[in-house]
Amino acid sequence: MKLLVLSDSHGRVGMLEKAYETHPDTDMIVFLGDGLRDISRAFTGCEKTVVCVRGNCDGITFDTSFAAHALQETVLELEGVRVLCCHGHRYGVKSGLSTIAEYAASKNIQLVLYGHTHTPAKTRCGGAVLFNPGSASTGSYGIVYLKDGAVLCSHGEV
Repeated sequence: MKLLVLSDSHGRVGMLEKAYETHPDTDMIVFLGDGLRDISRAFTGCEKTVVCVRGNCDGITFDTSFAAHALQETVLELEGVRVLCCHGHRYGVKSGLSTIAEYAASKNIQLVLYGHTHTPAKTRCGGAVLFNPGSASTGSYGIVYLKDGAVLCSHGEV
Protein backbone atom coordinates (compact mmCIF):
# COMPACT_ATOMS: atom_id res chain seq x y z
CA MET A 1 0.00 0.00 0.00
CA LYS A 2 1.30 3.43 -0.94
CA LEU A 3 0.38 6.51 1.12
CA LEU A 4 0.88 10.11 0.04
CA VAL A 5 1.41 12.00 3.31
CA LEU A 6 0.81 15.76 3.37
CA SER A 7 0.71 18.41 6.07
CA ASP A 8 0.75 22.15 6.70
CA SER A 9 -0.36 23.46 3.30
CA HIS A 10 -1.44 26.84 4.77
CA GLY A 11 -3.31 27.98 1.65
CA ARG A 12 -1.02 26.42 -0.97
CA VAL A 13 -3.60 24.18 -2.69
CA GLY A 14 -1.45 23.90 -5.81
CA MET A 15 1.34 22.19 -3.88
CA LEU A 16 -1.07 19.48 -2.72
CA GLU A 17 -2.23 18.92 -6.28
CA LYS A 18 1.34 18.78 -7.62
CA ALA A 19 2.34 16.18 -5.03
CA TYR A 20 -0.61 14.01 -6.06
CA GLU A 21 0.14 14.50 -9.77
CA THR A 22 3.67 13.25 -9.05
CA HIS A 23 2.25 10.08 -7.40
CA PRO A 24 -1.05 9.18 -9.09
CA ASP A 25 -0.55 5.50 -8.12
CA THR A 26 -1.12 6.42 -4.46
CA ASP A 27 -3.61 4.16 -2.67
CA MET A 28 -4.45 6.64 0.11
CA ILE A 29 -3.88 10.32 0.88
CA VAL A 30 -3.20 11.25 4.50
CA PHE A 31 -3.39 14.93 5.49
CA LEU A 32 -2.00 15.85 8.91
CA GLY A 33 -3.62 19.24 9.45
CA ASP A 34 -3.18 22.98 9.01
CA GLY A 35 -4.97 23.34 5.72
CA LEU A 36 -8.26 21.43 5.89
CA ARG A 37 -9.86 23.95 3.53
CA ASP A 38 -6.99 23.32 1.09
CA ILE A 39 -7.40 19.57 1.21
CA SER A 40 -11.12 19.99 0.56
CA ARG A 41 -10.40 22.10 -2.51
CA ALA A 42 -7.70 19.79 -3.81
CA PHE A 43 -9.32 16.40 -3.25
CA THR A 44 -13.11 16.63 -3.00
CA GLY A 45 -14.29 14.24 -5.67
CA CYS A 46 -11.01 12.32 -5.65
CA GLU A 47 -11.56 8.58 -5.97
CA LYS A 48 -8.76 7.78 -3.51
CA THR A 49 -9.34 7.33 0.21
CA VAL A 50 -8.47 10.60 1.97
CA VAL A 51 -7.82 10.63 5.73
CA CYS A 52 -7.56 14.03 7.46
CA VAL A 53 -6.80 15.19 10.97
CA ARG A 54 -7.04 18.70 12.40
CA GLY A 55 -4.05 20.94 13.04
CA ASN A 56 -3.72 23.81 15.47
CA CYS A 57 -4.60 26.32 12.69
CA ASP A 58 -7.72 24.45 11.55
CA GLY A 59 -10.78 26.07 13.05
CA ILE A 60 -14.27 24.71 12.75
CA THR A 61 -15.13 24.37 9.10
CA PHE A 62 -18.71 24.40 7.90
CA ASP A 63 -18.22 22.76 4.54
CA THR A 64 -19.69 19.33 3.84
CA SER A 65 -16.58 17.62 2.52
CA PHE A 66 -14.58 14.92 4.29
CA ALA A 67 -12.42 17.61 5.91
CA ALA A 68 -15.42 18.87 7.89
CA HIS A 69 -15.39 15.60 9.82
CA ALA A 70 -11.67 15.49 10.61
CA LEU A 71 -10.71 14.38 14.12
CA GLN A 72 -7.77 15.57 16.25
CA GLU A 73 -6.11 12.23 15.56
CA THR A 74 -6.90 8.77 14.29
CA VAL A 75 -5.35 5.32 14.38
CA LEU A 76 -5.44 3.24 11.21
CA GLU A 77 -4.72 -0.48 10.80
CA LEU A 78 -3.06 -0.87 7.39
CA GLU A 79 -1.15 -3.88 6.09
CA GLY A 80 -0.52 -5.17 9.60
CA VAL A 81 0.76 -1.77 10.83
CA ARG A 82 -0.90 0.42 13.49
CA VAL A 83 -0.58 4.00 12.23
CA LEU A 84 -1.20 7.09 14.37
CA CYS A 85 -2.13 10.14 12.28
CA CYS A 86 -1.97 13.44 14.16
CA HIS A 87 -0.80 17.00 13.69
CA GLY A 88 1.64 16.76 16.58
CA HIS A 89 0.97 20.03 18.41
CA ARG A 90 -0.84 18.26 21.24
CA TYR A 91 2.32 16.20 21.86
CA GLY A 92 4.72 19.15 21.81
CA VAL A 93 6.67 17.90 18.78
CA LYS A 94 8.39 21.26 18.31
CA SER A 95 10.11 20.68 21.66
CA GLY A 96 10.96 17.02 21.08
CA LEU A 97 9.48 13.63 20.23
CA SER A 98 9.59 11.88 23.61
CA THR A 99 5.92 12.49 24.47
CA ILE A 100 4.60 11.25 21.15
CA ALA A 101 6.98 8.27 21.23
CA GLU A 102 5.77 7.32 24.72
CA TYR A 103 2.17 7.59 23.58
CA ALA A 104 2.91 5.41 20.52
CA ALA A 105 4.52 2.77 22.73
CA SER A 106 1.54 2.76 25.11
CA LYS A 107 -0.87 2.13 22.19
CA ASN A 108 1.30 -0.37 20.28
CA ILE A 109 1.69 2.05 17.35
CA GLN A 110 4.35 1.10 14.79
CA LEU A 111 4.15 4.28 12.64
CA VAL A 112 3.45 7.84 13.76
CA LEU A 113 2.61 10.37 11.03
CA TYR A 114 2.79 13.93 12.34
CA GLY A 115 3.27 17.49 11.05
CA HIS A 116 3.37 20.88 12.79
CA THR A 117 7.14 21.49 12.67
CA HIS A 118 7.25 22.07 8.87
CA THR A 119 10.51 20.09 8.85
CA PRO A 120 10.80 16.73 7.08
CA ALA A 121 11.96 14.13 9.58
CA LYS A 122 12.18 10.38 10.00
CA THR A 123 13.39 8.67 13.16
CA ARG A 124 12.91 5.39 14.97
CA CYS A 125 12.08 5.54 18.65
CA GLY A 126 11.52 2.25 20.40
CA GLY A 127 9.28 0.15 18.20
CA ALA A 128 7.84 3.04 16.18
CA VAL A 129 8.88 5.00 13.14
CA LEU A 130 8.13 8.72 13.62
CA PHE A 131 7.65 10.42 10.25
CA ASN A 132 6.99 14.07 9.39
CA PRO A 133 6.43 14.86 5.69
CA GLY A 134 7.41 18.50 6.15
CA SER A 135 5.27 21.37 4.93
CA ALA A 136 3.29 21.14 1.71
CA SER A 137 3.40 24.96 1.66
CA THR A 138 7.05 24.66 0.65
CA GLY A 139 6.50 21.66 -1.63
CA SER A 140 7.55 18.93 0.80
CA TYR A 141 5.59 15.68 1.11
CA GLY A 142 6.05 12.10 2.24
CA ILE A 143 5.61 8.69 0.68
CA VAL A 144 5.01 5.67 2.89
CA TYR A 145 4.93 2.08 1.68
CA LEU A 146 3.31 -0.52 3.93
CA LYS A 147 3.36 -4.24 3.25
CA ASP A 148 2.96 -7.21 5.57
CA GLY A 149 3.92 -5.22 8.68
CA ALA A 150 6.92 -3.52 7.03
CA VAL A 151 7.24 0.28 6.80
CA LEU A 152 9.30 2.27 4.28
CA CYS A 153 9.19 6.10 4.39
CA SER A 154 10.73 8.70 2.09
CA HIS A 155 10.46 12.43 1.42
CA GLY A 156 9.86 14.25 -1.84
CA GLU A 157 9.53 17.81 -3.11
CA VAL A 158 7.54 19.42 -5.88
